[in-house]
Amino acid sequence: MNSNNRLNRLSGVFLIIFVLLTFIPADALKLPKIDLGKNKTLENLLKGAGIVILIRQIGGQLNDFINTLLVNRGAAISDATKVVPILTLGQGVEAGACQISGPPEEVNKVQVVLALAATFDKGRRLNMQALIPSASLNPAKLDRVQKVGISAIIDYHL
Repeated sequence: MNSNNRLNRLSGVFLIIFVLLTFIPADALKLPKIDLGKNKTLENLLKGAGIVILIRQIGGQLNDFINTLLVNRGAAISDATKVVPILTLGQGVEAGACQISGPPEEVNKVQVVLALAATFDKGRRLNMQALIPSASLNPAKLDRVQKVGISAIIDYHL
């Protein structure tokens, strides 16, 4: 078996795990609930890290899926595209994936998209997210990449 077949099988396994994690209630995972502060448990940190690793592994397949969906709907993207992890920080923590698009040299720099979330009016009417493509995986060391936009988002609430 060549390395491409192994990679495709491994990516398929990761995709199945990602889909299953999407539908499994958090209580079913039986991870220890070590409190690390408001909305920051060991369970959430492990899930978030797992999702980031998974997205980095299967990002190419997700990118192809999104591009096919957009072409079929008459909304094809002419720029370079790539799927990267997205971390949403604000009212809790979410991790997922998003497709970015832009000039190839800029798209290649992006490692993660950070979504900074805020709600106003107690979240009843006004919510806001600032989506920032970053060349750094570390949320504390934001390195914004210019000329890159977000064309699709997949979120998993932790």
